Amino acid sequence: PNWYENERRGRWRAAFRGWSGVRWVVTLTVAVFALQYAEARLLHTSWLTEWGGLSAWLPPTLEDLASDRVHGAFNPFFPVQLFTYALLHAGFWSHLFWNMLFLFFFGPEVEALLGRASFLRLYAGGAVAGGLLQWGSYLFEGQSGSVIGASGAVFTVMVLFALNWPHRQILIWGLLPIPVWVWVAFSLGANVMGLIGGGEGSTTSFLAHLGGAAFGLLWFRKGDILEKAAQR
Repeated sequence: PNWYENERRGRWRAAFRGWSGVRWVVTLTVAVFALQYAEARLLHTSWLTEWGGLSAWLPPTLEDLASDRVHGAFNPFFPVQLFTYALLHAGFWSHLFWNMLFLFFFGPEVEALLGRASFLRLYAGGAVAGGLLQWGSYLFEGQSGSVIGASGAVFTVMVLFALNWPHRQILIWGLLPIPVWVWVAFSLGANVMGLIGGGEGSTTSFLAHLGGAAFGLLWFRKGDILEKAAQR
């Protein structure tokens, strides 16, 4: 009967509406990684990564314009890629596993503090901030490149957690208890050292991590800046 089908669909919609922001992010990110994996194994292509990753484009220089050359291909998908790159991960499970594990540990309490809508804005804003900072470095260095991974957005959540509950104890490798601020400070310091060292031989986007962390600090000091901007 139609009433039964409508009731069943209503239960499904209600179930999805009740999902937390963390659950939505983790589910969507894992699903996209599964598609990446299937694409690589079955089609032997990397279309999702190429089109969904944050691909830097460099505007033409004066010399390029004078010689009718374009310095880097214009990328019309750049605004969308500022979000989609955080759903993609490299082709090894550890990249996805650690990002989602940290989000699982730190995300729920941050979401309980902010609410689901603000948490999703926080996560998306951290991804955009990290992506823009990494892209800015490409512009400064005159290089093109591509960024994937949720690490910048996850660093946003971690930093905001540490700023709100700095003395909360966490267990490193399940054995060593330390305050959460020490762990986050160590993680940020490792990224700064990696950046200073030039990151030779590394595929880590240190600036994306630091950009996400900076967005978490800005949120802590100013509140939901995205909602405030929309209200203005």
